[in-house]
Amino acid sequence: MSSDIPRLISDAVQALQRGDYLKLKTCASKALKSNPHNVQGKELLAYALANSGNKDEALQLLLEITELHYCPLSVLYECSSLLLEKQDFVKAISLLERAYIVAPESFEVLHDLATAYAHVGKKQAALDKFLSAALIRQDSPELLYNIGRMYDDLRSETLAIEFYEKAIQLNKQFSNAWINRGLDLNLLGRPLEAITSLKEGLRLNPNAGFIFGDIAHIHMQIGDWKSFEANLSTLEDGVKEHREVIHPFHLLSLVDRPELQKEAAEIYTQRNHNEKFDYLGLNSGGDSKIKVAYFSADFRNHAVANLTAELFELHDKNGFEIYAFSLGFQNHDEMTKRLKKSFHEFIDVSTLTDQEVVDLARSKGIDIAVDLGGYTEHSRSGIFQRRAAPIQASYLGYLGTLGSTYIDYIFADHEVIPPNQQKYFSEKIAYLPNCFQVNDRQRMSSDRQFTKADLGLPEKGFVFCCFNNTYKITPKVFLSWCRILKKVEGSVLWLYESNLQISGNLRRAVTAQGIDPNRLVFGGALPAAEYLARYKLADLFLDTSPYNAGTTASDALWSGLPVITRMGESFQSRMAGSILKAIDMPDLIAQTVSEYEDLAVRLATYPEDLQAIRKRVTANKLITPLFDSPQTTKHIERAYQVMHANHLAGKEPENIDVGELY
Repeated sequence: MSSDIPRLISDAVQALQRGDYLKLKTCASKALKSNPHNVQGKELLAYALANSGNKDEALQLLLEITELHYCPLSVLYECSSLLLEKQDFVKAISLLERAYIVAPESFEVLHDLATAYAHVGKKQAALDKFLSAALIRQDSPELLYNIGRMYDDLRSETLAIEFYEKAIQLNKQFSNAWINRGLDLNLLGRPLEAITSLKEGLRLNPNAGFIFGDIAHIHMQIGDWKSFEANLSTLEDGVKEHREVIHPFHLLSLVDRPELQKEAAEIYTQRNHNEKFDYLGLNSGGDSKIKVAYFSADFRNHAVANLTAELFELHDKNGFEIYAFSLGFQNHDEMTKRLKKSFHEFIDVSTLTDQEVVDLARSKGIDIAVDLGGYTEHSRSGIFQRRAAPIQASYLGYLGTLGSTYIDYIFADHEVIPPNQQKYFSEKIAYLPNCFQVNDRQRMSSDRQFTKADLGLPEKGFVFCCFNNTYKITPKVFLSWCRILKKVEGSVLWLYESNLQISGNLRRAVTAQGIDPNRLVFGGALPAAEYLARYKLADLFLDTSPYNAGTTASDALWSGLPVITRMGESFQSRMAGSILKAIDMPDLIAQTVSEYEDLAVRLATYPEDLQAIRKRVTANKLITPLFDSPQTTKHIERAYQVMHANHLAGKEPENIDVGELY
């Protein structure tokens, strides 16, 4: 009877307070039997169901109540909590936003709304709500940590560190706060503090994914090799055992084993990008122009943009519609201004969620999405995981397989990926006829006339140089350079000073080999034009292995400076060899360490040989494929045409050899 409902509801409330969910279910069910529309009865029954394992039934009851014009705050919150558990963040947000209107100062509502915003990629909105929650409660380390994460996502590392440290003050066992603090400290150029913080995080959580490799990578950046062999053994064993020990990008500078690189990429992909998405209805359009979109966080003065700038300008705008999807939070520089003129549309998507970017790309009818970043900093593989376009390709920014199912092609050439290496790539290979690397013939050297004194170089003596990133310098490479220095009297080695620690560590290392530490000279970062101009004061570029010079190799050759390299087995250890063959300088490629050293010593001690090599480099850059940007652009476009035609014909991706199409 309806007159029993108040008593039943009262009994149900008392049962809820006692935690007697069986009694709660009985009383609420009876109340609903008397009046199926009783809101409080439905809510109480939902609590009983949720706490007895029937969360789907509970959710349905609560969703019915949320359809009413008036819905209690408790229902909005409880229903959103169940939706969050099911990872239905969009529906949860709609309810939590209603709850926020009713209770804007509720810590629980603010916190959960921020969490949901974060999950769908609305980083600024999430940060705002987390900060509001922190005004109510200052004693939650998890909340402070989440604020730090949002600042990280918005590229505000200094503020992120501040909140990670506040979280650690409240909970010194908070491993993730130590870890994220360490990663940010390294980004801000504080590697020693970063190592300490990361090690503490790893001590607290020995299973923290990829952090051991992060620590090893920072040691490489600063030239600290005390634990190099032990770290390398741990990392190789970890990858073989399919453990999350190292980010695939960091492995490129340590091993020349393509099978391990593929394994590392697959481990990373399975950890971070294993969710499956529905691609139904995603088809290339029948437009006369093929729509190609380049995705990058580096449409600025950056190695990738410095190589691709002219490619974008030279694309055939009659046959292709070229888009840029800019992922990077950045102050636009002169390079950005130049690039913007090249595209049909230059779209800043840095504040959009992955799904919003995908939806935008699909609304534009993009046929081919090209990832210029891969697993490098600030790239967003989640966009490609969700399929921004029917055809997706990896190019230039990441020199290896991504180990995924959602990238169809990788651009390469027959030098960097010989036929016997194809099995180590999850992608099909789009082979360009000459070199995979496109170049910009408009890169300009400064008119500034540097003197040797300006750059700390001796007035006399042979100048070897290597301006590769310092993490590419392994102990074996450095020992090889030391042997070269010993054989070339009065010579110096000119290196890139990427951090404050590298010069001290390498000078100590060279001293241990009985060499005057002053024979190492360091130069920091310079504006692009001045960076190119300083190559004129070097005599020979010594490459690193297993991670070769890429942009730095073509920069040196464009400046007329010979580069010598040693060919390896992996893409990244064969790239400089590909570049040298494309400029018709195969005699600068060594196959062994001893060949490499002998070649360096011969060119340093036989001036006439070096002079002949320099003349060939200068002449060849004008007549060989390496810097023939129009031809390389046509080859890339031909690959796009084949990819597109195959897709329209219903074919699965397959290897493409552009050279065989002419």
